[in-house]
Amino acid sequence: MAVAPFPVASTWFHSTEMDPEVLAANIALATDPTGVVPAGQAEFWFSDSWYASRYYGPNTVRATLQLINPLYVTVEQQKEARIGPSSGWARRAREAGHDSVIIHDIMDGDAYSTICAIFDPSLAEVVPHSKWNENNQDFDLISPITA
Repeated sequence: MAVAPFPVASTWFHSTEMDPEVLAANIALATDPTGVVPAGQAEFWFSDSWYASRYYGPNTVRATLQLINPLYVTVEQQKEARIGPSSGWARRAREAGHDSVIIHDIMDGDAYSTICAIFDPSLAEVVPHSKWNENNQDFDLISPITA
């Protein structure tokens, strides 16, 4: 694997409206839970920030990613290339034979974070992380991170 031009997280987060146990199973089975993306075409996006990922929904899975050949995208490359949304970088990475793309310091919701898309779900070990609890208006940690 090439040397990353910026720090890369070891723990990643993906949040959604979906139940985290169902989402974890869908990622493991390489299926798009919405049914929109054909099999083998799905991109699974993660953020290195639990806070930033929660912009997309209150329930979260946590992942450890085993990336072999990621495309790293720096802030400077984002400005120079003007490719547009992160999906454009994912398409470019996939076409160039990368297994993932890591985009550094991008506005994700209302916070900056580093985001990563994987094209092969076998690269991710995914576990349910948290679920929104309407009764106490807070997150219930399903599997807290242990040191």
